[in-house]
Amino acid sequence: MAPTPPALDSLTAAQRYTSGRRVTCLICGKKFKAVGRHVWRAHGISAREYKIQFGLPVSRGLLSADARESQSINARLARAASDKKKTPPGGRPRRADEPPRPSFPHIDRRTSSDDVRRVLIWVAKGDTLSEACKRPGMPKWNGVHIALGRDADLRQEFDRLVECLPFGQQVRMNKLGARFNTALADLDGTTNTEAARRLGVGFETVRRMREKYKMTPESLRHWQSEMGYKYDSAAAALGVSVVTYANWVAGATRIPYMIGVTCAALLNDLGARSKSPSED
Repeated sequence: MAPTPPALDSLTAAQRYTSGRRVTCLICGKKFKAVGRHVWRAHGISAREYKIQFGLPVSRGLLSADARESQSINARLARAASDKKKTPPGGRPRRADEPPRPSFPHIDRRTSSDDVRRVLIWVAKGDTLSEACKRPGMPKWNGVHIALGRDADLRQEFDRLVECLPFGQQVRMNKLGARFNTALADLDGTTNTEAARRLGVGFETVRRMREKYKMTPESLRHWQSEMGYKYDSAAAALGVSVVTYANWVAGATRIPYMIGVTCAALLNDLGARSKSPSED
């Protein structure tokens, strides 16, 4: 192997090194169009290590002038071929003998109440809303959602139907409501596994709902403060005696599940009233 030459001492010398038709390997003296692959295969060092060792700019490729010119020509040809495939801004120009494109009148494609009721028939048979909308001939889910938000009577009809569905189907639709909370409150004191078996839902559903509406003495005091109640008004709002309420706050007795549901409903109602515009 030839002795290793010293590193290039200036930027001009580094530029001159790659300005010819071939690039000389500074380790073995052989000449190539591109040295990077050679130094890796023959000498076991990367192109970056080679540049650092001999003082070459790291950002500059180890290509000869001919190789760089060839790459530039190929890149220009590739861009030109790609530009030819692109559709012009105005679209494809029409030929002189081509007939004009037809203009279609506006068609109202809004989902009607009859379309929504056809979906609700499948929901009553056991489908979720999204499953019913995927059936042939049914409207899309987003159209049904918009129609339910547009028609208050139709929305009430949908809510009444959902409230009567089996709890398992309500879980699949993420629509557990007051009937489920009442049934779960009747099973207060049972294990999550037993309550899930009786209600026909999963263990995780019962655990999640009980955790969501779980009330501790601290959370009950926080609810009372948020509502602006005193002991007597808080007890009246929950429909219990002052003594019972005081025992809950003191932690003397366990707070039932339904009390957590009621507190959440009252707090949500307070938030809705505060956001609504005041009437003169």
